[in-house]
Amino acid sequence: MDSRLLLAFGNQSRNGSGVKKAPICGVSGQDGGYLAQLLLQKDYKVYGTSRNARLASFENLKDLGIRDKIEVESLSGILRALCL
Repeated sequence: MDSRLLLAFGNQSRNGSGVKKAPICGVSGQDGGYLAQLLLQKDYKVYGTSRNARLASFENLKDLGIRDKIEVESLSGILRALCL
C-alpha cells in the first residue's frame, strides 16, 4: 500500500446531515485515485491532497472521471472541512 495513503474514514458531520467524509492523502496517485473512486461510489464526500497539490495535474483522476467530484485541498484545509 502506498505510504502516502494515510487514512480514509467516514465521519458523520456535526450539522446532522449524515454525510460521510473521507480524506485521502496521496489522492493523485494510482492507489489514491482508485480509493477515491470506490468511496465516491459509496456516497462519500471525498477530500484529497497530494505531495505537490499546486503543481499536480491530477490526470489519473481525470482518466477515472472523478476529478470534478473531489475537493482538492491542502492537508490543513482537509482537516478544517472534516471539523465542519
